[in-house]
Amino acid sequence: MLLRVRSWVVMVFFVKDTATTEIYTRSLHDALPISAYATSKAGIHGLTRALAVDLGPMGIRVNAIAPGWIDTDLNRGYVDRHPNRETAVAELASLHPVGRIGDPADIAATALWLASTDAGFVTGQVVTVDGGRMTRLSIPASLADDT
Repeated sequence: MLLRVRSWVVMVFFVKDTATTEIYTRSLHDALPISAYATSKAGIHGLTRALAVDLGPMGIRVNAIAPGWIDTDLNRGYVDRHPNRETAVAELASLHPVGRIGDPADIAATALWLASTDAGFVTGQVVTVDGGRMTRLSIPASLADDT
């Protein structure tokens, strides 16, 4: 099945007058990495729900997985930058109510369930697989970037 999607570009300009334009530009520029990240996350949530509505009548269920801290090459590289890897992993694990960081198998199991008939009435959902991590938002001091 081919799904055609129209592209839209939305640009928001905050301009009060020439003197304040630079201030807004700077504050937006400083916030862009976080705002872009947050916007992309929100976009996935919205797209998941919208596609579930659009494709549901065709018998297609649409769901997404929002993984937490998973033991991947990317995250291992981040942890490996710290002088005591074992301490860093232990501190990360302590942030999760389940007492450990996630394994790729945790995500795979969720994906398999979502694809199964056991999840036949589940659609339009973003399933968070993070061991309860979002209940504890702070990062350990030893892992915080000094930059």
